[in-house]
Amino acid sequence: MQTCPDRPYQCKLGFPMKRLQIPSDLGGTSREESALICRTGSSALRRETVSALLAHPGVPGLSDVRSINRNLSQKSNIREGEGQSLNLSGANLRGAYLEGAWLQEIDLRHTQLQSADLRFAELQRAHAPGAQLQEALLWDALLERADLTGAQLQGAMLIGAQLQGADLRGARLQEAMLNDAQLQGVIFLDAQLAGADLADAQLIGARDLTIEQLSAVETLYKAALDAPLRKQIEQRYPHLLDAPYD
Repeated sequence: MQTCPDRPYQCKLGFPMKRLQIPSDLGGTSREESALICRTGSSALRRETVSALLAHPGVPGLSDVRSINRNLSQKSNIREGEGQSLNLSGANLRGAYLEGAWLQEIDLRHTQLQSADLRFAELQRAHAPGAQLQEALLWDALLERADLTGAQLQGAMLIGAQLQGADLRGARLQEAMLNDAQLQGVIFLDAQLAGADLADAQLIGARDLTIEQLSAVETLYKAALDAPLRKQIEQRYPHLLDAPYD
């Protein structure tokens, strides 16, 4: 990983800037504007930072950066489905700092996002089958109706994440942290949950979730489950409902 040079940068509003770590194969310090992000959370400044990062030729599928900038700047159009979706499919963004990034409907097919910081990121309806998200930080991320089929989420931190209606068919969630995650209506067909922490998770209405899958999790302490599943857990695996940290 490379970081930007130690220079006294300031954002346009006069607030301090936060160093942004970006993978060396995305150019590192060659683009000063991509090495900083405003701590204020200003969406405009975040758009500039993300756009500068994406403009590097090492990221595939981004031939028209001006179009991307327009889409990122026209928030209402994207929200209403009128703008062109951002395409990062196959990009190498390992360890990227994208906290709070506004990335609804983004194309993340097979994107490399291992250990990326996506806390509070807005990823509603993201198209991310096969995305590599091992050990990614996704605290309080918004992932409603995201397509995460076959995604690699081993060890990912999804504490408090909003995943209502997401598609997790075939996803690998071994040892993922899903405490307080909102998982209502999520499709779990063939998802792998061994060692996952589901304490306080909301699983009412989860689809294709079986007792066999749940038997392998780390804990279901205070998790909200549909009555038939809860009854099976109480009968066959009651230890999963106990406080895990006693």
